[in-house]
Amino acid sequence: MFFVDDDVKDVRTTFPKPRHLKAKGIQQIIENAIQAITDLDLTVCCFSRTPNWSIIDPFNSPIVPVQFATVGFGVRGAARRRVSDESLMGRADMDWGLRTLRDDRCVYADIRYFFDNGTIFGGEGGNVGLIDEEHRKTITEKIEKRWGKYVPKGRIGFRKNQSVVALRMKVPRSNPTALK
Repeated sequence: MFFVDDDVKDVRTTFPKPRHLKAKGIQQIIENAIQAITDLDLTVCCFSRTPNWSIIDPFNSPIVPVQFATVGFGVRGAARRRVSDESLMGRADMDWGLRTLRDDRCVYADIRYFFDNGTIFGGEGGNVGLIDEEHRKTITEKIEKRWGKYVPKGRIGFRKNQSVVALRMKVPRSNPTALK
């Protein structure tokens, strides 16, 4: 199964001279990602959360094993039966993503492509208007308590004037000794 947020406005490449993809190109990258997770026996595929090169490196690391599956992502196998914790409404996707990394060890994230749905909580769909900032703060604290060091606290330094505290994952999936 492949999910796409209802407010996606563009799909484009993340390398120099970003190229906006047409329907046929979008279909191809989705099919390629689904085929890759099938061949690798993984359960989740997704794409970059940002086109910002200060965060991603689509040239040297085009596929990464840790990524928050959001906006456009595919699931198969055990991930199809992994249910979101409804008590965490507004942040259940973060919990689901961390459980996926715990249970499946990695996701297949092709960061050469970016599904753009605009500013988070800035559109008209989803939870906009249903969840106030106090609820989001309470749920964020539950996620931070549940996942501890894998969800660093505090604001992300490079984001300015953000209205919602962004959560991020910090789940190591590389061997520091091997990198030396």
